Amino acid sequence: MSRFPKLLTGLFRDFRNSYNEGVDKIDSELDLQKKRVDDLIKGTPQPSEIVDARGGHPVLRDRLNQVDAHLAQRAITIKGGSSKEKITSEMEKAPIGSVLFFEEGVYLLSDVTISKSLTFTGHNATLKLEDAANKPMFYITGARVTFRNINIDGNKINQSGVNFNLFEVTGEKFRFEKVNVSNVYGRAIVLQHSAKYSKILDCTFEDNGVVANCNAITAKASFSLIKDNTIRNHGEGWGIIVGRLFADPDVKIENVIVTNNTVENLRHVAIGAEHDSEYCTFTDNTIRNCKQGMKFDDDQSRGHSIKGNTLVDIELTGIFCTYVPDCLLDGNLLFNISGSDGITSGPNSKVSNNLVHVVKGRGIRYNIGNTVSNNTVIDPLNDYGIGSKTASDCILDGNRVETSVAITGAILMESGQKVVAVDNVLTIKTGGSSSFGITTLSGLSNYIIKGNIMTGATTPISEIGTTPKLVEGNL
Repeated sequence: MSRFPKLLTGLFRDFRNSYNEGVDKIDSELDLQKKRVDDLIKGTPQPSEIVDARGGHPVLRDRLNQVDAHLAQRAITIKGGSSKEKITSEMEKAPIGSVLFFEEGVYLLSDVTISKSLTFTGHNATLKLEDAANKPMFYITGARVTFRNINIDGNKINQSGVNFNLFEVTGEKFRFEKVNVSNVYGRAIVLQHSAKYSKILDCTFEDNGVVANCNAITAKASFSLIKDNTIRNHGEGWGIIVGRLFADPDVKIENVIVTNNTVENLRHVAIGAEHDSEYCTFTDNTIRNCKQGMKFDDDQSRGHSIKGNTLVDIELTGIFCTYVPDCLLDGNLLFNISGSDGITSGPNSKVSNNLVHVVKGRGIRYNIGNTVSNNTVIDPLNDYGIGSKTASDCILDGNRVETSVAITGAILMESGQKVVAVDNVLTIKTGGSSSFGITTLSGLSNYIIKGNIMTGATTPISEIGTTPKLVEGNL
């Protein structure tokens, strides 16, 4: 079939014949060019990645065309205004792996179970929870269920009673991508423990939460990925929480990745982990104007990597890890922590390369067995830049405290033993003052304070700890 329309009637015969001959010639030339390119590709060694992408086809274009045709055959169109009964009927009839495409419109749903692999997508389509449903919109029990490019409306003003999950996910490899979620009454998405390997990607959660604990994303599924999401204007719940939360205490939640998310204007904790979460990664998230920034709570949680996060305008603690051992807190930026400490670390953790700027409490409150190195604390208002109540088995190395306001001191070591403080620096800027440089109390013993520069303080070194101790080479 010609790529261009031919003239069948009308106009002058000579012109018509000439035009049609030109169309045939163009078609022939295009076919020749396609063959030339295909032969060139087939005759030239290609990178293994491209060869694999072809999937056995001579050229990648043929593979993509086949995929498009395959998807078109599997797509089931849901007409605008379709009833819940019609939608569930289409779901039941759809073969495994089918795509349900929702046309523009609003679709009222509640208490729907998805027990097989289906993809839900649409164009300007909104799935809305029915009035007074007071229960989930979807129970996802099947594996490989996907929601993509669609809107979810939780209809919060017409719900009541106790908290409930809008999406209750128990099937593995659930995927939630480029979805806009708004007006949710309680918890938006809960990945239960059996929903392992799930992904929540590039979604927006906005204007959600009425009741307490109305978390946007609750991840109790190991090996899940939560990435590139935006959560804003949220109620009295977490933005993203990883952990048990009302589940079997013997179940562990491991290796969840929370990265590159943005949380702002939230009246509870922005991001964190609680009971029974282990070895999870929290990186490159941005948190602004929240009651609490990041919270890692309970000694049954452990081993998290908390790196490269930016927190601005936090009402309480910036990053709270007091009870969680074996964590890495590295390269985080904290600005204007107005109500409490900047970073509180758990036992046996490493705190390094963080910048804490303007904090109401201590910049860094370290714990037993910590290594605290190469951090910068600026303007810890009326407190110490770096300090601990119990400081056993700690190393404080290469930290810097700067101030242009009145502070209590640079470093505090209250009690414990086997502590080393070396090469730390206090800098007093215009308008700033510090009563003490490094302070030890009588409960501290068996320590070394060496090579520190605290000359800007009224009392550079104030140490009343007990022997054995070594204090030398300080300014």
